[in-house]
Formats: sequence, structure tokens, C-alpha cells
Amino acid sequence: MSSEPGTNQRRADVQHVMSLRGPSRRWIGGVVTTLCIVASACTGGNTESTPDNPSSTVASPTTAAPRTTAAPRTTAPDTVTAPTTIGPEATPTFVDSNGFNDHTVPRMRSIEDFNALAHGNDTGQATVKFVVPRLLDPAGDSTFDGSSVHWADGNFYRLHDEWYWFRLLNGQSVPGFAESPVNGPRFTTIDEVYSWAKRQPPGTLPLDLTWIQQDGDNRLYSPRFYEESVGAPTRTYGVGSLIRFPDRDPSAPPHWLIQLEYTDLVSSEEVAAYFDRLRPTLPAEIGDRLRWVIRSPQQEATARAMIAGKLEYHDRVVHFSDLVAPGTVSVYGQGITAGRLLYVGDGGRQLSESTGGDILITERVPDWLPPASALITSDPQTPLAHVSLLARNRGIPNASLSGIHLNPGLRQAAVSRGYAVVVAQQAPDGASTLRILLITPEQFNNWRQKDAPPPTSVDPVSSDIPAVMDLTSIARKNPSARAIDRLRPILGGKSAGFLSLLATPGLTPPPTPVAISVGPYVEHLKPLRPTIEAAITDPAFFSSPRARWLVLEGTDDFSTMFPNQADHAFAESFIADQATTPLGKVVAAGGLRQMIEDRTVNGRTLQEITTTLSRTYADYALDAGLRFRSSSSVEDIEGFNGAGLYTSYTGYLNAKQLGPEFQDKTIERALRRAWASYWSFEAFQERSRENIDHLSGAMGLTVHARFDDELEQNNGVATFTFLRGGSGSDATLEINVQAGSVDVTNPDPTRNDLPEVLRLVRLNDELTVQRVSGSTIAPGGQVVTDAQAKELFAQTAAVADLWRTRENAALASTRQMQTLVLDFEFKTMAQGWPRLREGRPPYPPRLVIRQVRSLEPGIRSLPEEAKSLPIPLDILRRSSRINAVTCGGAARFEVLTDPFRSPDMGYTKDPFVRQVTSPGPDGPCTVRTLYESSDKYLESLASQPNALVIIDSSK
Repeated sequence: MSSEPGTNQRRADVQHVMSLRGPSRRWIGGVVTTLCIVASACTGGNTESTPDNPSSTVASPTTAAPRTTAAPRTTAPDTVTAPTTIGPEATPTFVDSNGFNDHTVPRMRSIEDFNALAHGNDTGQATVKFVVPRLLDPAGDSTFDGSSVHWADGNFYRLHDEWYWFRLLNGQSVPGFAESPVNGPRFTTIDEVYSWAKRQPPGTLPLDLTWIQQDGDNRLYSPRFYEESVGAPTRTYGVGSLIRFPDRDPSAPPHWLIQLEYTDLVSSEEVAAYFDRLRPTLPAEIGDRLRWVIRSPQQEATARAMIAGKLEYHDRVVHFSDLVAPGTVSVYGQGITAGRLLYVGDGGRQLSESTGGDILITERVPDWLPPASALITSDPQTPLAHVSLLARNRGIPNASLSGIHLNPGLRQAAVSRGYAVVVAQQAPDGASTLRILLITPEQFNNWRQKDAPPPTSVDPVSSDIPAVMDLTSIARKNPSARAIDRLRPILGGKSAGFLSLLATPGLTPPPTPVAISVGPYVEHLKPLRPTIEAAITDPAFFSSPRARWLVLEGTDDFSTMFPNQADHAFAESFIADQATTPLGKVVAAGGLRQMIEDRTVNGRTLQEITTTLSRTYADYALDAGLRFRSSSSVEDIEGFNGAGLYTSYTGYLNAKQLGPEFQDKTIERALRRAWASYWSFEAFQERSRENIDHLSGAMGLTVHARFDDELEQNNGVATFTFLRGGSGSDATLEINVQAGSVDVTNPDPTRNDLPEVLRLVRLNDELTVQRVSGSTIAPGGQVVTDAQAKELFAQTAAVADLWRTRENAALASTRQMQTLVLDFEFKTMAQGWPRLREGRPPYPPRLVIRQVRSLEPGIRSLPEEAKSLPIPLDILRRSSRINAVTCGGAARFEVLTDPFRSPDMGYTKDPFVRQVTSPGPDGPCTVRTLYESSDKYLESLASQPNALVIIDSSK
């Protein structure tokens, strides 16, 4: 897809929020700022947000939908047919008296209908969106049946407003709206609407349709629809989702939940209206079990009022935590850490108050993840939800424990901001455990001193490095591991990884990838560097995260990230106090990111880049996009991969010739935006946590053909691991793969589209395929065959073997490693990608590995003496304690490994021993500890018999 996980997704959610809440705009220091409750609040957080831009190469609009001026029916015919099969069930369809099928149905007659509308999924969680016209006054509009509900076909629509403008653009009125239908072309798919809309001159789209940004692409959007459904005091519409949620008892029937938008300021009267309108349109096995699930503090207040007054449907209120057995624990990211307890929720703190040293405890899954040392929620999380991915990227423990927010001991400790240790662990059999125990401030400070990573920076590069470098030519020289390390500061982490892909025989990575070195970025920032240096070293900049946001990102999105009145007061005061200072001038310019985006690229440099790209991709179709993928020089450095922190963009060589919708997608625009993402708030926070010199890093780019959504057969991520012990070829491959272009690396947090999960194990050259779970959108849950999974194993194993061979070639025999963990991203593309000019023979269908990076831990925290020991590097990387032992003149080193560093090296209890001198006569032994990890220190605290444990899920 078009982006990488991390800041870009949150920013896209926020942009959608900003466009929805127009009435609540206010001025802060002369800059318009929008007030919303939380990130993605106005889109409902986990219910809806703007999607990735649909394919930019779609069929032309047709006239398949008959145009008519006949008046709409006053009642909808009670006929639902099922002419189409998607997955195991037939998708129900509804045709009105005008002969129009808007891809919604007025009722679902069976659970099979639900399954079909929810992508054919018949197990686990699933969702169907709904729209309810005239929620409170169904009789107030005589043009339609007041009991009607529009249940959306999830195979056709992704967002609620698409139904609204799809009807109007096809000449059909919309129930409850006075908006006149549009006279113009007719459309059969949403993609056709996009294709047509992109060809219209700026400012000429009908209705109130507008383009908003999502991950560097555009999303067609109607502000009025959301104002009338979520933002209006007297709503025209009710919108939400029907969720099937499995019971804690697998043999029991599932729960059926009404989930509203996070910012739906719903009243008790409106809650009753949702039940009254939805239940008659559902089969009894759903309607009789229908309940309303709470999502926000405002909804909680309404629910309490309903219960206190015993109002209608007060007995149908439920929380997600009610649906999971108390004490049920799930670990999404294991680890051990320490911090100060911070409870977010009723009687607690705000999410924006969390800092990097806080153990964040929440009842509900947050819509964004602030700095934190651990995340523990009461509600269960989706493993691939946005916050789960961010927690995994940061390497912090992440778990859910049903009912944790009600634990009196924890709540009391959080009130006093007590210090604690969190241990989240997942056993080989899948069992999860969570322990939280209190420690003293002195113990916490001792840990902090041990845990603080040493400062690190990237070596400076020569000023005369080429702007563009051919990765294929470099890879043909088969550079050594050390040579690649020397190239990484020049090319960036992603391009350096491509050198291994291109050098591995039999692989088909994206054709002819090129690297834009860090040189053009350094040149672009040179005039701004004094301003940047002054800004990020100013004491006021470090005074709070709010100050850093304003300086880096400007006022845009500030109130979404920091929603309290105190935050707004801080922003007003900061802007006023800094008005005449360098910091104030940066904020007034829109923040550092905007300053970088607004600066014109040097003409000669841009010409050199454009000329090289035009020559390299001369055979590509004129409207074939190029993907400019962030390749920072501080990605994939020692012990820090930096995954998901930066943004990638699409640019077109012929943008100015392709029409108005491409004018913002030039090569120069893609360069500037990708470069600017180096200075995002989240990236800055993560680099600071790793003690990385920000100014030493730079942004390179990896360029190749963009992946056209309609040609993606599947996409996924895979982690390849050479196992310690046994045969040197023993290995595992964990695969998460999803059908089509539904993203796995950056999943849409509004949908429950879970990927297929497979685990391939090779022991003694015998390869087995284990299917862990199925995709929720693929027929039968299967995305790839065993043969396709084995092909992926073969290709990733070949890359890993080359990678390990290169690294070992630079090591002494006593330091050579067996274990290696690599992370891959891949896609299976249909014939014709990349799209070429007419007459050129098309590329065949094939598996494309698009990225590889190491997930190996670093050793920069080890003392210099320990780094050079004759110990295998993979063991050193996972060491928790290193002792030098001398007995009677004989010397040896003993190394214990960290159980939280995957894979298990086998030396958690009994150490790895390297004898360095032959044993002599028996004599007294002395033990000198060369290194003890911060994790080991916390383990010792957690194992003390008098430890004050307040949470222990194993008991």
C-alpha cells in the first residue's frame, strides 16, 4: 500500500478529524485550530477513518445505472435477492422501484446475510456498517419508509458517506436529505467515481465533495454527511456498525453489538431510537441479543443515566470488558520494563499526560499511543490494531487484562503515581501471563541508569556523493557486510536492505530500484539547519511534549493530540510568549515539517533526479506512479530499526500532463514531503528515547514502481528466524498475509480485517506448514496455498543465508553466529505490474519481496570489554549477564541470555560457557560481572520473595 505504519496513519486520521469538526474551530494566536476529543475521534477511532486512496488506475465510468427523474418511492419494496456470491454466502441485494441498486439492503433476514455483507466472514469478529435516516423523526420525511435502515455491503463500501454521494451522483435522491441528485455520468463502482472525480478541474466537483489527504493519497469526502450524522446537534442520520463479538465460551452464541462513532454525543432517547430502528430489520437471533457497547466517556455518562433512571434499554448496555472473562490476559508484545503507573479513565489522567517513563493503564484501547514504557488495557486488543503495531515497533510490553481498571490496589498505586515493574510474557504453548509489582524510587532510578542507551550518531557523509545511485549495479559487486555498513549512512536503511535482495539469486524484488542518497536532503536542509539546531536545543522546546509538537508539527492537529482546556491554554501561552523568538517564528511558519515541505528543491538537483528517473523508467506507462519510500540513515542501525516512523509518497514523472488531480503529486512534492517526515513529532520522540543525535541523521529514499492496488493479489509481512542449536539450516517463518491490497503492515483500524497467519518450520531439512488462523476476508480464510507459502520460505531463507554468510565472514570463528532474525514485506502481483507503455511485453505474475531489515538486538549497551569477547555474536546480542570467572588460574566467560529476546537461545538458566585457558589445579574461584542488562536487574527485583505484587494473572 501507500504508506508505512506509524505517524502517517495517525496524521491521516487527524486530518479527517479536522475536516469533520468545522463548527468547533477556534483561533490560537491567529492560527486556526480544531478542537476534537482524541485522535481520530471524529471518525470514531476504531469505527471509521479515511481509507487509503483507491486505485489510481480504474475503469472509466459507464452508464450502467439507469438515469431517471421519477420520484423516489414512499415505501421500499420488501424484496431482497441474492444474485452474487462472495465467499460462502450469497450477498443480498435490494433494487428499488427506480431499478437502482445502491448496494445496501433494508434488512438482514439471516446470519448468512450478515456474513455475506461482512466480507463472507463466518467466524470470529465481523462488522457491517449501517445508516439510519431520520433517526428520531422517521415520519418527518414522507419520501421513504420511516422504518428503513440501510445495511451497507462491506464488499462495496468502506465508509459511510460513500453511500450518500454514490446515490446522488447516480441521479438518486437520498432519504432525509433535500440535496438534489446530480445530472451527469453514471457509475457502477466507487472506483469509477474516483476515476471520474480525478479528471475534474479543481473546485468543480458537485455536491460538497472535496479531496482530503490520506497517507499521501486523496480520499473523496462529503463534510455535510458527517455534520448531519455525527456533528449536528439535531442529527439527520444515525450511523454506526453492527459487530459480532465471540463469547468467552466458544460453545456459546456470539454477542451482537451496536457500536457508534466515538464522538457520537448520543442521548438516551437516541440510544432507544437505534434499538427501535435496527431490531425490526434483523433476524430474531440477532435482534433479540442486540446490545449497545460503550466507547467513550460521554457515552458512559449517558449509559449511567439510563441505568440510574431505568430508562428504556438500560439493560442492553455493555462494555467490551464485560464480554471477556475477568482476569483473561492476552500478551501482544512481551517484555519486562519499569515506570510510573498512569491510569487513564474515570478518576484518572488524560492520555496526553503520558510520558516515555509511564506504564499506561486504560480501560479501553486508546485511539493513539502516546510515549509510554508499557501499555495495559482492560478491553482486548486486535493484534494488528494501530496501537499494537506501534507498541511492537517501540519494543514495549503490551497486554490486555480484563478488569484491570477495577483493581483497587492498582488504582490506589496509580493515584500516587507509584513506581512498578511490568512483566508480560507468552509461553511457547501460547499461555500469557502478566505481573505488576511495586518498587521503590531508588530501585527505579537504578534501573534507569542501567537502561539508558549510550548516545549514538550516524557518521557524516561526503558532500560530493551522487544524488541518485543504481542499487542493482551496487548489488552486482556483492558488497561485504562491512561495505554495506559503510553505504548505509549514504543510502539509508531501506536502500541498504535492497542490496541483499538484489544480490540473492532467484528473487524478484521491484525491478530497477534506485536510491536517492541523503545528499539532496542534506543540501535541502542546509539553509534551515541553524534554525533547526536552535529550535531543538532551546530549553523551551524540551519543556513539554506539547511544546515539541507545536515546534515540529505546528498548530495543525495540536488540539486532537492534546484535547484538554489546559492544553489549549498552554498553546495560547506558548505562542504568545514565543511570538518574537526563533521558536515562535517556526510555529508561525507551520512547524519544522512545513518549513521543509515549503522550501523549493535545488533546480540542478531536481533535474538530475528527474532525468535519471525518466531514463530508468522510460518504459513505464505515462500514468504509472513511482513510490518514494523513506530510507532514513538512522533506520536499521545498531539495535534500532525505526520501523514505521517516516512517511512514503507517490510521485509521477508526468504529473503536470496527467490532469488536475495529479498536480500535487510531482516528483518534487514527493521528495519534500518524505524528507520532512524525518522531523515528525513521533519520529523525534522515538529517536530521543534511543539517545540518537537527530542532526546526524538524514533522509534518503528508495524509488521503484508504486504497487497498484488492483494488481495486488495478496500482501503481507514475514519474520524469518534461524534457530539456535541443531542444524544450521533449522528455521521458522512466521507469515501474516492478507488478500488483495488490504494492508497488513498498516491495517485500517476501523475494520476487523484479520490476515491469514501461517508458521513454517524447517527441522533437519524437513519443512512443515502450520496454519494458525485464517483471513477474515478471503473465501475459506485461505490467502496462500502451501506451495506459495513454501516459495516464500525458500526466497526468504535464501536472503537470510546470504545475510548470515556476509556477517560471519567479517567475524572470527569464535564469534560467528547461528541465529538471525530478519523481517520481510512482500506482495504477490498480477501480470502487468509495473504497468508499461503500450507494446511492451508485460511483466508476469510473481512474488515480490519489497523490503528486508534485521530485527537483531544491538550490543551498543555492552561495555567495550564485553563487545569483543570470543562469544558468538547472536548470544552477545541477547545477553542478560556476562561474567568473567577464574578458578585456579583457569579463565572462562559465562553468558546468560534474555528470555524476552526472541528466539530463546537456551541459556536462560544454564549459561553459555567459553573456556579461554585450560583448567589447572583446583583453586578458589572469583567472579567478575562484566555486564548485567537492565532487564536482568528487573528480573531480580521481580523474583524477590518479598516483592509487593499487585497484579499476577497466573494466580
